[in-house]
Amino acid sequence: MMSKNFKFSQVCLTVMLFTGSIATAGAAVTAQNIPGSKINVSNNANGSQTVNINAPSANGISHNKYSRFDVNENGLVLNNSQADSFTSVAGKVAGNRNLNKSGPARVILNEVTSSNASKLEGYLEVAGNKAHVIVANPNGITCHGCGFINTSRNTLTTGKPVFEGDELKGFSVEKGTITVDKWGWYGMMDNLSEYTDLIGRYVAINGNVHAKNLTVVAGRNDLVEITDTGVTTQNKIKDAQAENNVLIDVSALGGMYADKITLVANDAGVGVRNSGLIVANDTLNINAQGDISNNRYGQMISHGDIVLKSENQIVNKKNAYINADASLSVEAKDLVNSSSIGGSKATVNINLEKTLRNDGGITGRNTTVNAGDLENNGTISAYGGFPYGQDLKNGNLTINVDNHLVNKGNITGTRDLTISANEITNSGQLYSANKINAEAATSLTNEGIIASDRTMVLSAPVVNNSGKLKSFNSPYYESRVYAPSFRNSGELDGNFKLIDEVKPAGEIVYGTNPYDYDHDAFMNQFSQISQFYRG
Repeated sequence: MMSKNFKFSQVCLTVMLFTGSIATAGAAVTAQNIPGSKINVSNNANGSQTVNINAPSANGISHNKYSRFDVNENGLVLNNSQADSFTSVAGKVAGNRNLNKSGPARVILNEVTSSNASKLEGYLEVAGNKAHVIVANPNGITCHGCGFINTSRNTLTTGKPVFEGDELKGFSVEKGTITVDKWGWYGMMDNLSEYTDLIGRYVAINGNVHAKNLTVVAGRNDLVEITDTGVTTQNKIKDAQAENNVLIDVSALGGMYADKITLVANDAGVGVRNSGLIVANDTLNINAQGDISNNRYGQMISHGDIVLKSENQIVNKKNAYINADASLSVEAKDLVNSSSIGGSKATVNINLEKTLRNDGGITGRNTTVNAGDLENNGTISAYGGFPYGQDLKNGNLTINVDNHLVNKGNITGTRDLTISANEITNSGQLYSANKINAEAATSLTNEGIIASDRTMVLSAPVVNNSGKLKSFNSPYYESRVYAPSFRNSGELDGNFKLIDEVKPAGEIVYGTNPYDYDHDAFMNQFSQISQFYRG
């Protein structure tokens, strides 16, 4: 028990405020009675418990088995000290005699071998030397206002430990859910440890998780290995039932806050579903075998980088938000965006095997989109640091589409806009504050507006214009339309040179020439043509 003269640290005060009033301890921790185990559990006067852990192996691993492992709201101390020590949870703790010969443990493994799930409702503290604390329970673990003190790393897992000799290789995961529930403003506090791992068949985040480096792994895995800097998975187990389940689910009341956040979902179906708030100071990395879904009002934010990778589709629903300050990378079969993706300062790269359907906004300082097909009903843009394309390094928008690009919205670059596709159909607006280069392998059809402040180059075997082609600074810059067949029933405003062939690969168009028009297959009907170049 704490002495009257004990001076509270800020951490200790936080613990008392967080855990609330003192209650009588129940049978929160029950050690398994097995030969060779010397675990000793004691109840403290303030309602907390102390566990004198087993001596560690030569590798520094203290393996402790329990029929029940819970942490009540008054907390639990894992005693990793040979000598007496002071703790925030229990005050003065006598030395652990189990460690007299071995010394303190590097890893404290707490394994539940019964059918009882674990509830962590208070702070878990290591007395003495810091250690990596692991709670392994295949039946499930619920953190309801839990936290950790004096730990180097913390791992909550529903996996079973996998050993090679006395070396802990990792965990085999087949079942069980890791759940973080809301308790006041918090769910789980672990921002004093370097690494935090949540590893389960399923992971449900219904409260706020605070950490430095947070890794969440869900799905069936033969081996989940914990490395010095993160977590790796091997031999993923295919599960036909997984398509109906959500592996990592962040509810509207849930959230993740850390310097680095990594989410890994290794089954089909909905791999990651976010309806809450995920915020990373450095990097947010989400890798899912199934879908990634950012639900309505869900937010994914990084003050550094965001990497989203799905083997199926990524969906950003209406009123959802994905924003990065440095870079945003998206890789999937399909991307369906109904809200906001990108960042005004970010470099945005989107690589899709199949289709991009955009009904919202995709914005970057420099933006690149590669897709099989593209349907834009919203806005795709790149904004540099200065208006009108004066920022020579930023504001470039590049779009490469294997098949059909259909634009009914706005596609804008404040520097250069470069588009290539098999077929381009525009009934919205394509705009560049500098140069537009749009090339189609079969046809380019404009029913809307294609406009540039400087030059414009359009190239396709067939170009149909019933809208408006406009080059604003026409006295000084040349724009060209490369097309063996050019049909115009719209408006051409600017200095355009029409050339009876597709644009040669690598040709650069710039400069000024006398007004001219020279084209063998030009058809103009009920339209306005303001100026032409003759070469």
